[in-house]
Amino acid sequence: MENKKHSLYNKPAIVVYDYVLREKGYCPDCHTTSLIRHGHFVCCDSFIGDPRKFYREPEVPRQRKTPSEPQKVRIFEEQEG
Repeated sequence: MENKKHSLYNKPAIVVYDYVLREKGYCPDCHTTSLIRHGHFVCCDSFIGDPRKFYREPEVPRQRKTPSEPQKVRIFEEQEG
């Protein structure tokens, strides 16, 4: 028997990204998380129905993290050869 992690993110739900709502769920046929459009998974078009639950997707940081100065120097030296 497969060991599946029970999670809210695996259930079909309406996901809130900032101010955008998307339908999303776990597709058991493809073993991946996929968007849902008109009650069907986008990945393989299998029927799932309309999700009824909501959850908020964690926001990503707005500013990209850059390497520290020593890391920048090391990366530059590696690129120079």
